Amino acid sequence: MAGGAGWCRQTRQNFEDMMRAEFECAKAAGDLPPEIQGLDYDLASKQGFGTELPDTVVMKLTLANLFQIYWFVFVVLRLRRLVRNRTLDESESITTGIS
Repeated sequence: MAGGAGWCRQTRQNFEDMMRAEFECAKAAGDLPPEIQGLDYDLASKQGFGTELPDTVVMKLTLANLFQIYWFVFVVLRLRRLVRNRTLDESESITTGIS
């Protein structure tokens, strides 16, 4: 579970770092629209500016968002698996006579 949470956080941080670097490069080159040319990244990102993202980045961000929103589903599924495995182990020891 902690690995999944770490992956979500790292994915979002990598995306933020990539966007910030691209923004700074475009700003230095003068490629930004005039209305956001003088702003820093934090203000410009709140106003919104269009950029195209590769499909793989969109997919990773979508998965990270789903995992972050529906984390409780994965906890329940993991607990269910642990209980089922323990139940199977106990039933096996009963049928074989192993304690």
